Amino acid sequence: PGTDNVFMVDDCEVEVLVRDDQGSAETTATLARELIEVDGVDLLVGTVSSGSTATLQEIALENDVVLIVAPAAANDITGINFNDHTFRTSRENYQDSINLCEYLADQYETFIQIAPDYSFGYGGAQAFRDACTFFGGEFIADDIFAPLDTADFTPYMEQILDSGADAWIVTWAGGGFVPMFQAAQELGVLSSMGLGASFFDNLTMQAIFQPIIGQTSGILYC
Repeated sequence: PGTDNVFMVDDCEVEVLVRDDQGSAETTATLARELIEVDGVDLLVGTVSSGSTATLQEIALENDVVLIVAPAAANDITGINFNDHTFRTSRENYQDSINLCEYLADQYETFIQIAPDYSFGYGGAQAFRDACTFFGGEFIADDIFAPLDTADFTPYMEQILDSGADAWIVTWAGGGFVPMFQAAQELGVLSSMGLGASFFDNLTMQAIFQPIIGQTSGILYC
């Protein structure tokens, strides 16, 4: 066991420094450079945002430091952004989509989806489109991309409801889940359409538990 974030592995002392980048790529860059140049770290580990992780990948490469990626999930991390200083331990978008679409395509024929307007969302939308199509589903409308800081999802839920799809699919990360599903509940999206999403967390369940019964989700971490 360690104290004050200092641990022993055999005879090797390991110190863990924790920083909060607040989901900002700019803050991520500042903190990462400080950790490398001032604190002299040997490894970087992080981060939650896929967009910020892309920034970390560049900094790790520039400074010849290994980056252990967790828990960001965009395909691009080990796709177009990959370099030999990146060691990925987190899942990627296709693992989410194949997990869900194998079951969703058995229950529903047509789909529409919403995702955040950045790399994680783009990768998730493409992965769900590929996977659900592979298993026999059909997307009958263009993918909807909303800003990550969206607070009012009403116009997006109206698009989803008007699409005529049997089910809607969500790729998302962060606090937007609660206002999204509250809007979906108020407009009748949850009661009239099937839902597939890897979203079940304590805050979401607490906010809208009853209408979620019967929907399909995948567990990302256990």
